[in-house]
Amino acid sequence: MEDEKTNEENHIKNIQVLNTIFEGLISDASDLVKDLSWGVKTYLFFGLISILFGIQELIYNIDLSKPIPHKLKEKAQICKEFGVKIRSFNRLHTQKELNWWINLFLQTFNGHWGYVPVSEEEVLSRFGIKQLRWFVDSKLFLVAEHNGSPIAYLWATPDYNQVFQKMNGKLGPYQIFQFLWNKQQINQGKLHFIGIKKDFRSKNIGSYLNYEALLEMKKRGYNSAKVGLIDEENTVAHKTIGITNAKVYRKYRVFEKYIEKS
Repeated sequence: MEDEKTNEENHIKNIQVLNTIFEGLISDASDLVKDLSWGVKTYLFFGLISILFGIQELIYNIDLSKPIPHKLKEKAQICKEFGVKIRSFNRLHTQKELNWWINLFLQTFNGHWGYVPVSEEEVLSRFGIKQLRWFVDSKLFLVAEHNGSPIAYLWATPDYNQVFQKMNGKLGPYQIFQFLWNKQQINQGKLHFIGIKKDFRSKNIGSYLNYEALLEMKKRGYNSAKVGLIDEENTVAHKTIGITNAKVYRKYRVFEKYIEKS
């Protein structure tokens, strides 16, 4: 009798253990379903917002009166140890630079919202790229190389809008003199865009380029730098810019409408 009673107690204990395990599994499964449901609903919700209300583009501001973040410097050092080197755009060999840059420039925007495919010939002939040597600031147009080949670029400039605003939309001899004189007073920079070859993405190269550009701007005495526009869906860019301690400065809502050909 005692053996039967002991066996019965053991069976009860085993059943209790199994109940506890299954309750945990059911609870975990329930939580998983809830999480998946929330994720799907969130994705559909923001997808609907994009369709109805366009897409958001952000501009960031970097306060250059503060020290450059140590984390940004660390990531730059990682790239240096990897063998990446930064140089300035060579204005004396513009055509040679354009041979690689236009292709990478088009790769940069391929797949972005609003991107319209164009050929390299069209970029050369229609976008004023041939005149690049005359208006590019070579110390702010940075090229990253690995084993002697370009793998990335960052195009930054002084904030020329500070000068253009004083020219009142005119471009005569006086305004040209005014531009040349007043551009020395610019105290703000602009980081327009970065392009990185696919094989070299997620290797801190964007942070390395940002670091070198911000160093140059601080040498010039700039008190801030604007970054953007950046697509709200470009999470990698937002994460990279976040390392600079940049803050959101402005938000724009951009819309697209398809127009049928008549």
